[in-house]
Amino acid sequence: MTTSPHHIIAGIATALIACFGLSACEADTETTHPPREDLDAGWTCAVDSGVIRAGGTITNHSSKTSFYVIDTEFCLDGHVVDHTSASIDDVEPGETARVETVSSEAVDDDVTCYVTSIDRFKA
Repeated sequence: MTTSPHHIIAGIATALIACFGLSACEADTETTHPPREDLDAGWTCAVDSGVIRAGGTITNHSSKTSFYVIDTEFCLDGHVVDHTSASIDDVEPGETARVETVSSEAVDDDVTCYVTSIDRFKA
């Protein structure tokens, strides 16, 4: 099962971005290239081998090698059944990297997945 673009857009639109202790130069990168824009279209949500897999790619649009933390909610019948985080380190400027997170809660073909936040830190 693939999450519709509307679900992904809704998840991105509700993303919460944390920026703590940034220098002026880093803050400019956060403003001109916010982490949520690094999340590529086409994220999927599928049941496979007894787990729910949510995944896709990110592209580092900042000028620094970055570390990402991506939070995802898994929902069934309008209720959150699990919340997971995935991280990826050392993503070079301009590089695209694959990210995946899994859940074994409420494995069902009707489960939907939403990226709820994406944080980027200088690696």
